[in-house]
Amino acid sequence: MGDTLHASELLSEFGLHFESTYRLLVCLDCEVALTSQSAATHFRNIHHDSRLKISKPQLDAACAQLDVSTQMPTDLWAIPAIPGLRMFTDALLCGVQGCCKVYSTQLSMCKHYRDEHPSTPIPANWTVVFAQRLDNGSHNRLFKVEPPSSSSLEAHAGKDWVMQLYETIDNLTQVPNLAPNDPRSLTPWLRSTGWPSHVLGHTKSHLRRLVSYPLDSEFPWLRPAMLALYERSASLIEGTPVLALQKLNTPDPQKT
Repeated sequence: MGDTLHASELLSEFGLHFESTYRLLVCLDCEVALTSQSAATHFRNIHHDSRLKISKPQLDAACAQLDVSTQMPTDLWAIPAIPGLRMFTDALLCGVQGCCKVYSTQLSMCKHYRDEHPSTPIPANWTVVFAQRLDNGSHNRLFKVEPPSSSSLEAHAGKDWVMQLYETIDNLTQVPNLAPNDPRSLTPWLRSTGWPSHVLGHTKSHLRRLVSYPLDSEFPWLRPAMLALYERSASLIEGTPVLALQKLNTPDPQKT
């Protein structure tokens, strides 16, 4: 997780950990930072369909115990990577002197040059840096961070937590196996279809013949009939408009 990211006994089961440097909560599932004021709103809006419900009193108690900050930090630049937040390994740094803007795509950087530096030619090459952002909302501006020494280990730890959470959910919602252990017992599906009553009185050999392939001497008209149906259907392809064929193949004609 990183030396500054700590599990909270009250909140770790919900994926919320405490980052001690900036006194923020970090949602490992979303890879965003939260303050004591925004944590409840985040959980209500983003994780409203989660089976794990967090209570406001429980959250307030944890924030008070950990002394979670009420505001996001400002003026973040070239700092050690904040563990738990999403890492952009190929972010682009503005090359204009004194400008510290960082963007995740070349399209966004070109727009920045047109809006903020219209008299400066857009460079052919960009300075690539590591970057992070605090959240995906009002604090989504990227800032440069120092390359992490163990980013792969941090990512692996986050995945381990997610897998543990999935296992917990599976255990809580596990449905008992309704299939009987005795193969002679009737399953719920057989009872609902009524097949036991339908086949009652018939021998096994007779039932097997009913579901077997027909012999060459049986239904001699079946093979030529199916072949004629196939040839008739295939002949319609050439006369069918291209747009209709595209619609039959995929709802999106551009993917044909």
